[in-house]
Amino acid sequence: WENVLGIKSISVTDNFYDLGGDSLLAVRLFAEIEKVFQKKLPLASLLMAPTVAQLVNQLRQDQGAAPWSSVVSIQPNGSKPPLFCIHGAGGNVLSFRDLAHYLGSEQPFYGLQSLGLDGKQTPLTTVEDMARCYLQEIRSIQPKGPYFLSGYCFGGKIALEIAQLLRLDGDTVALLALLEPSPVHFSTSENQVPYQRSYSDRLKGLFHRLIHRGFQDVFKQQFLKVVSKLYQSFGISLPQSLQIIKVQEANTFASKNYVAKRYYPNPVTMFLTSERIAQSPELQKGWIELVTGNLEIQEISGKHLDDQPGSFLKDPHVELLAEKIKACIDQVIVR
Repeated sequence: WENVLGIKSISVTDNFYDLGGDSLLAVRLFAEIEKVFQKKLPLASLLMAPTVAQLVNQLRQDQGAAPWSSVVSIQPNGSKPPLFCIHGAGGNVLSFRDLAHYLGSEQPFYGLQSLGLDGKQTPLTTVEDMARCYLQEIRSIQPKGPYFLSGYCFGGKIALEIAQLLRLDGDTVALLALLEPSPVHFSTSENQVPYQRSYSDRLKGLFHRLIHRGFQDVFKQQFLKVVSKLYQSFGISLPQSLQIIKVQEANTFASKNYVAKRYYPNPVTMFLTSERIAQSPELQKGWIELVTGNLEIQEISGKHLDDQPGSFLKDPHVELLAEKIKACIDQVIVR
């Protein structure tokens, strides 16, 4: 902990997040744990065990005792209907911790994380398969609607597909809240090929990542992808840090190849940062086409990336986002 966080004399009862920990540092921490103890702990362990003492108990437990689940109980208590929030391209749900906290003690909050983060299961590669898998897990928590769904970035597409499955089954989706959703391609044609970005769009995307993440982070990401492929070619089990890259690649592939094929007739609330609205005027186009119900766009502060300073999912921005989501939920409950 001291090496990863750069802090000396950490107490066994100090909270990882209070010490400045985030999802990127969590990946480094768990990679070190795996290296020293030869044990893989799921990143989501930090949500329930955010201190050294609690993580020690996790390491002592038999790893086979708790089967892997995509559902992570971030805040299970409360009298309100549960809110299920789907992961972004990174696959993990650590960045939802503050949002769950600010939604309050009466709001149950569950995160949905990617299959494959445990290094044992194969990551899913289509939005449709993810939606079917996650819906089974959601129903294990809440068998009947009305359902309250949310998704961050790429997770917005999965949340939409889950909502469509529920609707076709005759269930009620009371809320579909999209947090900085990625653009969606929509077509009712059966022969429609997945949307392919032009070279100019790809260059713009690369330039955007270089500006916001920096050259070092972007090229490190590409290097890790190459190393990951080498591990796989020799049939060697991937360390957790590389397993996450594999999951990210699967999610990116699924996102690029997803085409929404059905209109969505129910209300949708989209939360977009001021920065995203200004930089991506075409973002809403596909969503406007497929949502035939009321599409409400609420502007929020902060930056898009969940693992960077100033993220809309971190203080001080996340508290305002939570208030807006809470208002949406309360409005639906009153009806």
